[in-house]
Amino acid sequence: MITFHTPSFRRTSAAQSSRPALFEMEKNLKELEKEITCSICHEHYEEAKILPCLHYFCKQCIINIATKTGKDCIVYCPECYKEATFSNSYESELKPVFFIDRLKAIFYKRKKVLSGQLFCEMCSKTEAKAETFCQHCDKFTCGDCEGDHSHYGFSHTNISLKELQEEPDLKLIHSSPVDCPRHTKLMNLFCTDCSKLVCIDCIAASHKDHNIEQNMGAVDRAKEKLIGNLKPLKNLNNILSQAVEMIGNAEDEVKSQSKTVIDSIEASVGELKGILDSHKRQLLKETDTEVTKKVERLVRQKKNFSLFSAEVSNIFEFILKCLRYGSDAEVMDLQSEIEKKAQEVLQSNITDDSVPEEQADLMVDLDLIESFRKLCQAKFKLAHPSDFIHVDIANSVLELNKESEILVSSTIPGALELNLRCHLKSLASGLTVSTAIEVGDPGQYHIVFTPSVRGRHELSVHVNNHPVPGSPFIAFVSNIITGVMNKPVRPALEGVNKPWSVAINSACEIVVAECEGDVIILNEEGKKIRAISPAKHRMNSVRSLAVDKHDNIYFVDDWSNRIGKCDTRCSEVHVKELEQKRGPGYIDIAVSGTDVMVTEQNNQGQIVVFDLLLNYVRCISGQGKVGLRYLCLDSKGNVYASDNKKKIQVLSMTGHSLASFNCVGGGVNPWMIHVFDQYIYVADLTNRNTAVYTTLGEKVTTLGCYGSACTDQDGFVFICDFFGSKLYCY
Repeated sequence: MITFHTPSFRRTSAAQSSRPALFEMEKNLKELEKEITCSICHEHYEEAKILPCLHYFCKQCIINIATKTGKDCIVYCPECYKEATFSNSYESELKPVFFIDRLKAIFYKRKKVLSGQLFCEMCSKTEAKAETFCQHCDKFTCGDCEGDHSHYGFSHTNISLKELQEEPDLKLIHSSPVDCPRHTKLMNLFCTDCSKLVCIDCIAASHKDHNIEQNMGAVDRAKEKLIGNLKPLKNLNNILSQAVEMIGNAEDEVKSQSKTVIDSIEASVGELKGILDSHKRQLLKETDTEVTKKVERLVRQKKNFSLFSAEVSNIFEFILKCLRYGSDAEVMDLQSEIEKKAQEVLQSNITDDSVPEEQADLMVDLDLIESFRKLCQAKFKLAHPSDFIHVDIANSVLELNKESEILVSSTIPGALELNLRCHLKSLASGLTVSTAIEVGDPGQYHIVFTPSVRGRHELSVHVNNHPVPGSPFIAFVSNIITGVMNKPVRPALEGVNKPWSVAINSACEIVVAECEGDVIILNEEGKKIRAISPAKHRMNSVRSLAVDKHDNIYFVDDWSNRIGKCDTRCSEVHVKELEQKRGPGYIDIAVSGTDVMVTEQNNQGQIVVFDLLLNYVRCISGQGKVGLRYLCLDSKGNVYASDNKKKIQVLSMTGHSLASFNCVGGGVNPWMIHVFDQYIYVADLTNRNTAVYTTLGEKVTTLGCYGSACTDQDGFVFICDFFGSKLYCY
């Protein structure tokens, strides 16, 4: 575990150093020597250079590991294995690590301080004992040389050897102001255009007309940006450290559990020694493979998090060292590069995957032992908790906009902690529905959710990152709740010309009869992909159509006694002129598994039934000798028809009357009708909308357009808008 200490900074007087406090004083000499030792050559750094990942090595060591590839040169960092690409003149592109030389100086001077063998480095006297250390001159001085400092035009800070022995690192840093390398003048100005510290002569030489300010404000801002990265880097490293620890614990648990699993296998297989030896070997091999796979995944995951943690630690330590040992110019030179690297790791999403990829959840299915005693031919297998999970969707009521639940039960042997996760998504819209898991009776869980979109939903259930048998499941949300779906769920389809009738085939293609025009097939986006021209087959007024379970299309002409039929590819069209002509034509059509049913365009309004080869079978009359106008079939094969007395009649396939009801609410005049699930969609000629009723005749809601309707497999209702030449989806 790495402990970070975030420094605080304050501006000192001109005679004092402006650098922040150094590392904690208790670092011993060996630890300090590690800081100045190259991990490649294991010698003290010589011309230390930085790679883009902020790891640093001797210049010559980097040259030795570099690989030239044409115009580029590639260096793989020995610490983090990241690739860095440079030009072939990369040696000049490598930036120096300014604080390494200072750490080396501290190391050597500290050795001198600890040895007590210190001599003056400023006078010509041989072996003159040093008494103080001048921070500005960066030298040990004797008593005579110390006195000479009083003649200087500015004050130097001299530290006694006693103070050095108490806190050597704090005092041994060279603290003279930074001079311009070109003009040897103090760099106390900052060019905002070039983002560079400059001296007064630099302005005249190469920074004319640039924006110049005092360097203190610019340096402070740069340091504040770097300081701002310390806390989030620290927090990120804490998260990574915890993730590494969690993954390591999971790895240890998986390793330790393998013995328990193997012992259990030995005990069960021992009863069938001989006959089951082959099963025993197979099971042990499977156990070893599973444990190895889990351990490998956990080791790989732990390694990735450890490497990333080390990378974060390196950036953190690098920033600290820059701030503590760097001059203003040096900090400014590296600030943007360090900031870029810090933001790169802070914006990574690696912490989203901090949960161990594997768990210690290996078990042996011992329920088969009894059957093995009898049959001795079954196979042992390693069991996972997910193998014992049962998901019951069939008995669940999934109702739109109402809290629903799905039962999950288990009979898992032993006491294992289960990590149960569920994901529910609408297949029609792609919307994800949030779920909650409630614990019920022992071994039972309830997946609770509130559907917001009807139609088919995909339910994925995982236990300890393994899918349960049968997952993903298909759940269907079917019911309509008042006021929820009375607005279109997507923009209207406009690529149709006066649509009169609509149907959906099994490929979710939309089949539309255009009034006195073509029969067209649209894809789900509303783009026309195929078409039939009934006029070429002497059908000039096609109004209604239907699709059977094989996706064959049937359509009728309301001014003749002809019925057309074509396959889903529209490659073959057959038109039959029916012998039983009872009126000027047919106005509506419906298809069951065995019958084709049409309504006549006359006052008698009977339903004429044909077989799938369009041979006449029988007629069905409505209750009370009223004329039946438009019809549809429910999922049970019952016939729903609107009549000329503004009622809805329900008939059996043989014509037996099952029910009838008036369309209540605002003088509804029923026209075309459609039945889906428990609801009847009635096109209202009076109010020019679609009224929705239950199959018991209770009004539920009103939709804003009216015309022929159909429902796709996800429960979405498509309604023709004849006058607006559009198709609406509810």
